[in-house]
Amino acid sequence: MTTELGLDRWTEKPIHSLLEEAMADRPALAQLDIVTAARGLAVQISDEVLRPHFLYNGHVRETARKRLIQTLVVDIRFTPATAQHIADRLVDLATSNRERFLRLNDRPPR
Repeated sequence: MTTELGLDRWTEKPIHSLLEEAMADRPALAQLDIVTAARGLAVQISDEVLRPHFLYNGHVRETARKRLIQTLVVDIRFTPATAQHIADRLVDLATSNRERFLRLNDRPPR
């Protein structure tokens, strides 16, 4: 099921909302294409949740969180503190919606 932006409501839309919320404090990021960023992060998360024992191993989730922070700081240009906050929430989202993120790997590319 998709939203009006064509985002998956269980995976990409929550990421989009997190990015929108974080950007409210950062007018310098106004030119960021949030839809593309949300889709890219959803793909990254779908790869992370494929790792063995993602749900049960805190080290695997912590490694995923660090990779997400790296993406948020380097590619999207959030501050490290903001990136850490977003990454924490993304890992929570990935944990609770793991099956839905796994299905993203089966979806045809856009």
